[in-house]
Amino acid sequence: MNSTPKSRTIMPGVTWRGDDIGWLTRQIRDSAQLNEEQQRRLGEVGVKPAAQSQ
Repeated sequence: MNSTPKSRTIMPGVTWRGDDIGWLTRQIRDSAQLNEEQQRRLGEVGVKPAAQSQ
């Protein structure tokens, strides 16, 4: 029996040892709300905006 969860997304607000480890999910999901500098900086480290749903 496979007990692996179907979704591997860590939701925003999930903490581990007091740190929000879901922050990246929130940044990707809400990237349109970030200013240009924030978007540029995330892009420099390889973070891409979430695909827009149609």
